[in-house]
Amino acid sequence: MGICVVCRADQRTVVIISCWGVPHGASGHQVNYRWSSVMACPECGAGLLVHFDHDCFHPPWEEPWEMDWSWPVDADGVQRLTSALVGCPDPLQPSCECPAHRTLRDITGGASGRRGMAAAWASA
Repeated sequence: MGICVVCRADQRTVVIISCWGVPHGASGHQVNYRWSSVMACPECGAGLLVHFDHDCFHPPWEEPWEMDWSWPVDADGVQRLTSALVGCPDPLQPSCECPAHRTLRDITGGASGRRGMAAAWASA
């Protein structure tokens, strides 16, 4: 969850696109943890595509390196995404193999893909 950059309301997760690894501090964590998701504001409809990447390969191991990248998605783009997810059995399950999740994982495979997806959703 996050705060909407447009109206400052609490955002909700629309879809978890991918997730890899175990969160830092959780049993089974081994160096890396990353995820990508789209969050949207229930007040104004604006969204955000977020990619989070954690890495703790640098000593001391208990001090992780974390980065996140985000791209805005306008309300029309969020609506199109929500419509595409209608047939998805669980939008919050990153291992879902529905057509919408597979497509989202395909087009968010790299930074340029994520920017391209955000741009496509942002345009009417």
